[in-house]
Amino acid sequence: MHLGRPVEPIASHFPATIAALSQVPSLRSALFSVMEAGAELGDHVGPNAGVLRYHLGVIGTEGSGLRIDGEVYPYEDGSSILFDDTVVHSGWNRSNNDRVTLFCEVLRTLTGATELMNRLTQALLTVDPRYRRAPQRAVEWHRALNH
Repeated sequence: MHLGRPVEPIASHFPATIAALSQVPSLRSALFSVMEAGAELGDHVGPNAGVLRYHLGVIGTEGSGLRIDGEVYPYEDGSSILFDDTVVHSGWNRSNNDRVTLFCEVLRTLTGATELMNRLTQALLTVDPRYRRAPQRAVEWHRALNH
């Protein structure tokens, strides 16, 4: 999903997931993240404090995890992690199998003028070409991998 809307033709392969995601308030985006066996993603921070990251373990493998601000969270089937992406975090998959998570971005709950400023900031971020091209890149990858 991108900006709360399904991305076709990919969405048609996951009707139950799309139906569930459609019920999530303030959902900005959602995708399946696959980390190959042996992959590591070093310490990094996200640029956007106006959203929170949510990871749901779809295929967790022993030896895969996420470190957020020094605390380790293993990826397990059905486990979920909600965190502030602007905090230092890293991920790894030290197993022999791919790890799959449902990766979501949700608008941070705020009030008053702060809420208004955050919504304006998020709207402005959508003009960034990298963000605008995300659905098209997903469709290109889908076609390349499935045809």
